[in-house]
Amino acid sequence: MTLTSPNLTFKSLSYSSNREKISIGEDTIQLVANKDGTYDVPEKKILVRVHSAALNPVDMILYNSAHPILSYFFGKQGIGRDYSGTIEKIGAVAGKKFDFKVGDEVCGLYRHPFGKGTCSEYILIDPAVDKAIGLKPKNLTMEEASSWPLVYGTAESMLGVRTAKNKPKFNKESKVLIIGASTSVGRYLLQICSKKYHMRDIVAVCSPKSEQAVRELGATSIIDYTKLSKDQGGIYPPAQELAVSGKFDMILDCVGNSDFLDDTRMDHTLKSNGDYVTICGDDKNEYGSNSMLNSMKNLDPLFRMIRKFFGWLPYSYQLVFTEPEKEWIDSGIEGFEDGSLQVQIDSVYEFIDYEKAIERLNSNRATGKVVIKI
Repeated sequence: MTLTSPNLTFKSLSYSSNREKISIGEDTIQLVANKDGTYDVPEKKILVRVHSAALNPVDMILYNSAHPILSYFFGKQGIGRDYSGTIEKIGAVAGKKFDFKVGDEVCGLYRHPFGKGTCSEYILIDPAVDKAIGLKPKNLTMEEASSWPLVYGTAESMLGVRTAKNKPKFNKESKVLIIGASTSVGRYLLQICSKKYHMRDIVAVCSPKSEQAVRELGATSIIDYTKLSKDQGGIYPPAQELAVSGKFDMILDCVGNSDFLDDTRMDHTLKSNGDYVTICGDDKNEYGSNSMLNSMKNLDPLFRMIRKFFGWLPYSYQLVFTEPEKEWIDSGIEGFEDGSLQVQIDSVYEFIDYEKAIERLNSNRATGKVVIKI
């Protein structure tokens, strides 16, 4: 690929604020001049031509949070965090430091809140910062390869809360409760717990519609939340019954739940050295309307973290945010190639049909990732 202009111009999905619709528009990447009159990418960067990108709830949370005043400081913003594509150019420093070459098919996580997104014909990667980049698993299509990085990385990060501490390692006797087991993150938690750690006791919270799929991914017991009332304790009573035979090593919340967040209830269900880990806080996410401001209205998770910091919380509580790390991207690639992990895709849309893809994400009904072919 020969670049003959100081700017590479291409199409991307973007918005300036939540007062306008997400739309296809032009974007640019500024290039560096060579002595021969051609242009190249900055020396530490990698230029990827994107084939596919996946949508995530965080995309809509950021969009709903993009007040015009906030957008004044950040400018035009993009959507999409996951990607798959082909390396078109490698800067001189990046080429020496990282084991990639032009023509490599790659996938990864491009996590730049309030910045550009992966629903774009091109993205410029700094592999020293965007560490979650690796060669596309050989047995996955480009669409499949774009679907997994963020949600798989989130699942590994949730379980990593325990493995990062001086606590007993996971083994076949470990017992976990997964709230929101049919979500994209929940489905990878099931696979990791059953295939990587070979746990015999994996309790999944889901609806009857998802039960078969959830069991096939590794769940050993099911709690049907559709039959339970919040006034009667929600999912806590059946979880407490299952804890009689042995308390949980971890309670993993993928959707936002507060049924256990009482010191007495936690004592009845979670081991004394166990961990309660959430990616959503106390309230269920409504993808189409939730924003960062709405999320911050409930400050209980923050107060809980403060209590934990000072040692005033009688159990381990952690709100997890995924970091782009090489360790989990390599682990995921290995898992797909050896067959221990399965891709979870709900639907695939053409670039021109991006509005249908966003509508599907906002429906809260997707059973797997929503992917856009760029």
